[in-house]
Amino acid sequence: MRWSVEKIGRSWVLRHAVTKTTRGRFKTRELAEIAAKERNDCLADGVMVKEFEVAPMVMSPKDALPIFEDMFDGFDREAMVVLSLASSGQAIALDTVHVGGVNACMAEPHTIFRTALLRNAASIILAHNHPSGHPIPSKEDILVTKRLMKAAKLLDLPLHAHYVWTPGRLEAC
Repeated sequence: MRWSVEKIGRSWVLRHAVTKTTRGRFKTRELAEIAAKERNDCLADGVMVKEFEVAPMVMSPKDALPIFEDMFDGFDREAMVVLSLASSGQAIALDTVHVGGVNACMAEPHTIFRTALLRNAASIILAHNHPSGHPIPSKEDILVTKRLMKAAKLLDLPLHAHYVWTPGRLEAC
């Protein structure tokens, strides 16, 4: 992959030449250039965001799988992402809302929904990865999903699904 370093506002970010994926927010150009050399370093100091030039339609988990694969590929820690959708089902953006440890990710509901509301999303799909490769949702995953469904209902922001991603597979929570 080829990463370039660009200045956005006061921060430096990495932008992928093909997918236009933005990774990391760095205080100096030098830090961004170091991160560009090793992909996983991009997560250490920043967040990952993918804004779509040509917005894919997401009508099923099968449509979402390649989007999540591009984002989670190479993650060595659990991370939670929000896929914001327009009312037509087109993807608006994919935002990382939390990066956790090797076996847990404690994303807070207000962070998840703030991201979607700021994107003017009509609905959302959540996903997090299991670096262990074990695709079955944990009890905690299921409890968090129920809690988030209630919050989504209060906000009138449909949460279509919450998935656990492992390479090549999405499993609903």
